[in-house]
Parts: sequence; C-alpha cells; structure tokens
Amino acid sequence: MFPSESGLSVYFTDISEQKERERDLEESERRYRTLVENFPNGMVTLFDDDLEYTLVGGELVKQCRLGPDQLVGAPAGTLFTEPATCDQVETAYQRALEGETTTFEVTQDGRELWIHVSPVTDDDGIVFSGMAIYQDITERKRKERQLREHEASLERTTELLEQSQQLANVGAWELDVSTTPADLRWTDEVYRIHGLSPEQEVDLADGISFYHPEDRPRIREAIEHAIEEGESFDLTLRLQPDDGDQRWVRAICNVVQTDGEVVALRGAFQDITERIEHEQDLERQREQLAALNNLNDVVRSITDEVIAQSTREEIERVVCERLAEAESYLFAWVGDVDVGSQTVNLRAEAGVEGYLDEITISTDPDDERSKGPTGRAILEREIQTTQDIEADSRHDPWRDHIERYGFRSSAAIPIIYEDTVYGVLNVYADRPNAFEGEERTVISQLGEVVGHAIAATERKRALMSDDVVELQFRVRDIFAAVGANATAAGTITLDHIIPIENDEYLAYGTLTEDAIAGMDALVDTIPHWADITYRTADGPTSFELRLSDPPVLSTVASLGGAIERVVVEDGDYRMTVLLAPGADVRRAIDVVQTTYPAAELLKHRQITRPDTTAERIRHVLTDELTDRQRAALEAAYHAGFFEWPRDASGEDVSASLEIAPATFHQHLRRAQKKIFNSLLSSSRGP
Repeated sequence: MFPSESGLSVYFTDISEQKERERDLEESERRYRTLVENFPNGMVTLFDDDLEYTLVGGELVKQCRLGPDQLVGAPAGTLFTEPATCDQVETAYQRALEGETTTFEVTQDGRELWIHVSPVTDDDGIVFSGMAIYQDITERKRKERQLREHEASLERTTELLEQSQQLANVGAWELDVSTTPADLRWTDEVYRIHGLSPEQEVDLADGISFYHPEDRPRIREAIEHAIEEGESFDLTLRLQPDDGDQRWVRAICNVVQTDGEVVALRGAFQDITERIEHEQDLERQREQLAALNNLNDVVRSITDEVIAQSTREEIERVVCERLAEAESYLFAWVGDVDVGSQTVNLRAEAGVEGYLDEITISTDPDDERSKGPTGRAILEREIQTTQDIEADSRHDPWRDHIERYGFRSSAAIPIIYEDTVYGVLNVYADRPNAFEGEERTVISQLGEVVGHAIAATERKRALMSDDVVELQFRVRDIFAAVGANATAAGTITLDHIIPIENDEYLAYGTLTEDAIAGMDALVDTIPHWADITYRTADGPTSFELRLSDPPVLSTVASLGGAIERVVVEDGDYRMTVLLAPGADVRRAIDVVQTTYPAAELLKHRQITRPDTTAERIRHVLTDELTDRQRAALEAAYHAGFFEWPRDASGEDVSASLEIAPATFHQHLRRAQKKIFNSLLSSSRGP
C-alpha cells in the first residue's frame, strides 16, 4: 500500500508459484530422504533456488567440518575451503537450476570427490530444486594410478627380459631326428627348469610328459609339424616339473636342414612363470577396478530406484535386474525363509530362470544343505562369499547343479533392517575372487539399503491398511514378573508411542494417583524403561516415558507394526499389538514371551479397523510429513504443548526430542502448515 495523487494505491503480488515451489521442494525432500540418509561411501544434498542446502546426508557427511543440521540453510560453497572449488560448485548448482546436468571431480582435504549435479523437476518438467551426489573416489583414483605404475613397470620389466634373453645363456635343447629313436639333449638350465638332475636321461616321450595334459597335444603337434614341414615354432606352455608347482615356459624351435631334409630341431627354453603371473595379476587388477567402478554405478542406481518402488516385490525385482544387467555379474536372485520347512524360497531372479527349481537350500543348522553361503548368510546375518566355486567343498551338495551356470564366485548378502532378516540377495560372477576387498564392502551395503527400503514399504502398508493382525497379551502381576518392589494398585495406560531415533521412543499415557509408586518401581526395574516425566498433578496424571532399545517395541516396529495400547490395572499388564497381514507374527509372539516369560497370548485374530480419520488427513500424516515433522507434532500434542495453559513448553518438548528449540518450532510449524493446507484447501486431494 503506497500513497498516490488520488489517495492510496494498493499492490498485490501473486505468490502462488512460490508456494507451489515450496511444496514441491518439501515433497522432493521427503522422497529423497531415504537415499540421502543411507547413501554409501558418499553424500547427497538437495538445494533450493537460493543455492542453499535443504537436505544433507550420507556417510561422507561424517568427514565434513559441519554436521547435517548445520549445513541445512548454508550456502553452496560451505562444504569446500578452496575458493576455486567453491566457484566451480556454485556454477554447477546454478546450471542445475537452469536445467543442466554437470559432472566433475574436485579435491578437498586430501580426498578426491566425484560430483554429479542435476536438476530436480516437478511432474510438469519444471525445475524447482537441484540435487548433488558426492562420491569419494580417492581409493579408486589410487588404484588407477597404481595400475598405471604396474603397467609401466611391466613394460620396463619386459624390455629388460628381452635384453637379458639376447645376452644370457638361456637353457637350450636339441632333438636329433637323424637317429632312431630321436636323440633329445638338454642343457643344465633346461634340466633345472624341469626339476631334474643333469645326470638323468630323458627321451622325447619323457619331455612331452612334463607338460600340462591340456598342452601336450600342442607341443606334440608342433614338433611333428616342424619335422615334416620344416617350420619353426614359438609356444607358451604350462610345465609340471618333478620338484613342485606348475610353471609357465616358452619353447622356441629352429629347424636344422641338410640338403632340404630336416635333421634336427634346436631351440631355447625359458621359465617365464614370473612374467605370466605378473600379467595375470595385472589383468585381475584391471578386472577388479572395472568391476568396482561398475558396481558403484549399480549401487547408486539401485539406491535411487528402490526408493521409488511401492511394494517389496518391485524392490526385489529392481535389485536383481540391475545386478544382472551389470557387466561384472552373471545373474542375481532374492529368496526368503519358509519358517515351517526351514528352506529358502525364491522371490525374484534376473539373468537366470528357475535357479532354485532343482535344489534345496536349508536354514536348519543341523542340515548339511545349510552350510553353503546362502544358509550361512541367513544364520550368521553376515555377507558370505565364495571366491572360487571349483575349490570350495561347501558347494558339493549342489555341485552337479551349479556347474551348468558357469560362475566362479558368489556373494550371499543378508537383507536386514534392525533385527529383522527379510531374506538374502545372491549375486554371481564368472571370475574368481570377484567379491573381495572394496568390492565386497560396497556390495554388502546393498543388504542394508534394500532392507531399509522394504521396511519402509511394510510400515507404510501397515499404516494405510484397514486389515490388521491383532495380538493381545496378558502378564499377571507385572510387578512380581519383573521383580519390581511395589504393591499392585491403580491404573496405568500407555496410549501413544513415538519413535525418535537410535532405537529410542517416547511413550505418552496417564495413570491414577495410587499407581505412581508402582510406575516408579517399574521404571527402576525394567532396563529399557529409561526415565519418566509427570506432566500434571490434578486428576489422572499424564506422563512421558522414555524407552531405550525396547526389545518388543523395536521388533514390532521392524515388522511394520505398532503397539496400540498398554494397560496395567491392579497389577495385571495387558498389551495389544497390531501387525500388517503377512508380517512375521511368530517372531512378534516370540519376542514378547522372551521378554516377559509369564506373558499369555489371549487373542490372535485378523480384524478390520474402522476408518475414523478423514482421508486427506491420513494422506498428510503418512505421505507428506517428514519423520521429524511427525515426531515434533505428535510429541507436542501428547506432552500438552497445545493446552491452555500449556502443560509443556517448546523447550520442554525439544529437550525430550533432544533437538534445539528453534529446530523443534521449525518442524512443528511446517507440520501444522501441511495439515492446515489439507483442512482448509478444498482443491487438495487425499
């Protein structure tokens, strides 16, 4: 509003596009959060059109001068110390906002980084943000330099060997074919290479017998051809000497003729084992480096793609397909365990068809068929590799089957999230020693990435589904069951439980005045009941209970379920657990009865929950709010932050969440804004 000659002039600015971009940016942050927080051996950032970070995460963040929370809102160059690097990064970020993708490499604090900067667009293809992926390639660059040095060294060694061959008296041999039988003569060096004493006599048949069985036809045919056609030869062959290991030799033959007739064959004989092994080692290094580069690309692709999948089946299919498409691997499959038969079932495969059709893999420790890599990966919950199938006797139960597929090495990676094993991912390569060193480290991370993605999908399915499995338990006299020194009295209810992080939870509930002493005794006795805060004193007292590594709650959460309600009345403890259909119900029951041996299972049934929440609100709470926004909102509500007068201040709630007050208010206001948008905007869909 501004004064004018006619009075006042009012100007309006349309900020609809700005608000839409803000919503797109928030949605982008939600979609990419799993990628950011679990990105292996690198870092992912999202930035807005002010070139400021909005989301930062990944293993590489641990090496930065600032933490993720400090980087959010910081300008693009904050991560780097060199002005030239800052300018380069800022230019790439600006180009991303203009729709261009940039890839380049920089050096920061002695580490070499590969940076890929790309635009982030909405459904209409309009750029509203940018994403930068940072990959630590220091080790790869070191190996590339080492490989170049090895190649240069091999070239110099080869030149020296060729010069030495011209000057040195290399072992020599002669075959006089003018006599019957042909007379074979060796120098002392040739005898040494064969592991024989010069006093020993050998004939042509003896000499040929020292070669590897697969090479004998080659040397025999070369000698016969030289005698009949008068043609020389130069062969590289494998020798099996009397004194030990196999050697590589070079056999050179020159033909001696008299009056056009071959009368003798003469030549040089050299042990070239060291050179051949050097070349083989160099070739293996080339293969490993190529495989590692290829694997890093595959892991990045899989990490990005699994986030976009809505079902477990889609996640498992994508993982297998991307691995099978990679140049480094032959095929891949994912399986899970049939609890009843203790055998592995196929869930997805790519690059192969029906691999498990004719074999049985067990998870029973007493069964010989559980000793292979798949069974051990599930039982031991660690990656299992076989570097050479041909030399590993643990594959003997399936030897006839696996030889059809032509692989030499394999990796079995357990798919785990927290304490839940969802299955096992198996990958196969046609080269020996494929899964060692850094390649093993990188591919093992797939188990965690896939496990996290499956767990997130299962949790979302449980939240969105009206059909659930209900389990009701009872522990008679909970105080006696856990050894608490208290008298059963009053009523305690745990109405709502909120996950924070690092396996910590906040539980909110109420209790009658005569139950306070019993509650204190339970907190003192039960190890994972860390501490309690009472919020009100009039009428039923509300409380906030902090739980640390609770075995039942952690397991139920990892299965995609929730504890709906806990009631302790006159000493009897009752708990209701809800799980998604298809979840591992047996595991949930086992963990309850292991934690509370006196627990009785009262009900086990599938029910349909009534939908009492507006669809649009459910959409906001489950899809649009970030985990931190949801935690801030729920903690504030149950702590009494919205009461008048307040039962808890913003400082109280932020202290419970272990975050700064400013951060709490930021998360809370963003959550409130999304909910009010859903309530007040009729154009917003569910």
